[in-house]
Amino acid sequence: MAFTLSLLRQVRGSGIGVQVKDGWRGMDSIKTLNSMFSILYALYSTVTGTVVFQVQQREKRSVMLKHIVMWRFKEEAMGKSKSENIDTFKTMLENLVGIIDEIVSLKVAKNIIPGDTGSDLVLNSEFHDIDSLNVYNQHPEHQKVLAFGKQVISERRAVDYEF
Repeated sequence: MAFTLSLLRQVRGSGIGVQVKDGWRGMDSIKTLNSMFSILYALYSTVTGTVVFQVQQREKRSVMLKHIVMWRFKEEAMGKSKSENIDTFKTMLENLVGIIDEIVSLKVAKNIIPGDTGSDLVLNSEFHDIDSLNVYNQHPEHQKVLAFGKQVISERRAVDYEF
């Protein structure tokens, strides 16, 4: 939650304004904000005049969902090499952009340093929420990508988180 803190001190009818702007987030930030109020009030209440605090809540930033998937491919499948199947799968995923409206962002990349511990391909995508991800997962065009993937992929790892 982001706040703008304004401290106004009325002295003999004239207003002197001080503004402190910052982005505070989470419960610790609210505690920090409350502590700041207490300290400022104690400091300025000893000065002649009235102290007025005004907190304005700015529009809350939407929580987004990050969907990251990594795959290892079979050395050969469906009569094609690993490299050919990676390229086909990558293109199929990239073609979902513009077809599935729930996709906010989608990037697919090949691993440039292959090895025993690395994956061959990674998907880094963003959605507005879990419901949007579920629509994406159930979309018929995505299901076609999954059907192809089941034949050419040997291992899959995924992480989904809010940011």
